[in-house]
This record gives sequence, C-alpha cells and structure tokens, in this order.
Amino acid sequence: MLVRVLKEAGLDKEGMTPHKLRHTSATHSLRARSNLRAVQELLGHADIQTTARYLYSDTRTKQAAVAKLRKLLGPLGQDANDEV
Repeated sequence: MLVRVLKEAGLDKEGMTPHKLRHTSATHSLRARSNLRAVQELLGHADIQTTARYLYSDTRTKQAAVAKLRKLLGPLGQDANDEV
C-alpha cells in the first residue's frame, strides 16, 4: 500500500518504510510541542523511555535554540570570541 501511495504522489519509494514514516511523524509531533505522553499513547509504547528516543535534536534545532537564547540575553549571551 505504501509503495502505491508513494507512486501516486510521484515520490521516490527508495528507502521509504512504514517505520520511517512513523518515526518522522513522532519526531515532528514532539518538535511541534505535542505532549510526550500523548505521542506515547499514539505510538502504543508501553514504556515512556521508548517514546523519549524521539526527542533527539538535530544540529539546526540546537543552533536555533542557542540563537534565541543569545537574542534574549542580549550582550550577556555573546562571548567575545564567539560568532553566531
């Protein structure tokens, strides 16, 4: 079914799996500030630690967070030897 849907959408099916779609959906939900417990229930995980694996942050997310903090802190958030 997944292959058919991807083909109809004109998307490359190479490397796409139901698990990757599930993982992507959970990751985006958590990045959109969904409740971890709600995502756990949707995924059917018995242990919250299994769901917590989806909380990892990529480099861009971390950089964006640091930039927001620096903006919030103003001059206090800037190190003389550090550029954003």
